[in-house]
Amino acid sequence: SLLFIISCKQEIIETTCDQEVFINSDAYNNNSSANLTINSVAIVDNCLIINFGASGCDGSSWQEKLIDSEEILESSPVQRNLIFSLENSEICLAYFTKEVSFDISSLQINNESSMVLNIENGTNNFEVLYEY
Repeated sequence: SLLFIISCKQEIIETTCDQEVFINSDAYNNNSSANLTINSVAIVDNCLIINFGASGCDGSSWQEKLIDSEEILESSPVQRNLIFSLENSEICLAYFTKEVSFDISSLQINNESSMVLNIENGTNNFEVLYEY
């Protein structure tokens, strides 16, 4: 008799985010941000992807941050408030769009399976459901 051993190799795809979310109420409350517009917000796995635009020379010196307020709003589902912040010292009139992603897994709450993320930046606000 012949014995065939079939082995399956499972391909594991890891999603890596560009940055971590910054959880700090002082930074949230004392945030100052350059003028920007959030075009879209999406969640893929545990990465929050923000597409945004701002004026500048080429966007290479921009520093983006996603800051959580450290506050959990009791609702169903629970909510968290975040600010998307951009440091932009470029003084040019050109307009650029950019996409950046943040690992939001540290925002997860035990005994919950989802939450609403309220994302603001001063110009426009987004709400997105995060299921985990």
